[in-house]
Amino acid sequence: MRLQEDLRVRYTFVSDSTGGVATPNDGWMIDNVLSEPTWVHTINEIKPDDYMEVYPNPANDRINIVTEKKTEFHIIEKLALYNMTGQRVRYFENVSNSEIFLDVADLPEGNYMLEVQTNFEKWSFDIIVQH
Repeated sequence: MRLQEDLRVRYTFVSDSTGGVATPNDGWMIDNVLSEPTWVHTINEIKPDDYMEVYPNPANDRINIVTEKKTEFHIIEKLALYNMTGQRVRYFENVSNSEIFLDVADLPEGNYMLEVQTNFEKWSFDIIVQH
């Protein structure tokens, strides 16, 4: 496979400083643009927004909660599991582990809501318990 030796790209820039009307002093200057081909690609990359993974769903005896480290320090301040009547059936505070196992073996089958509050965000997950 042979790559072309040069790549030509044309850009059109419009300055909004004059309401879209070009003047001799408006515009952009771009110098020394470098483009290199790469053959490394990622497949199924975890997006930065996917901080937390909850599985399996449906769950039989336990729920695994795995968090990914981010540049900011995250602490799970509150972790609560609610049944569909709104009753809290599990509750933990200040969880510092990046992998948490939540035992649901003694809970009746049904739908639950898992709420996780960190020092940055709040997540909600629909959970199904099936034995």
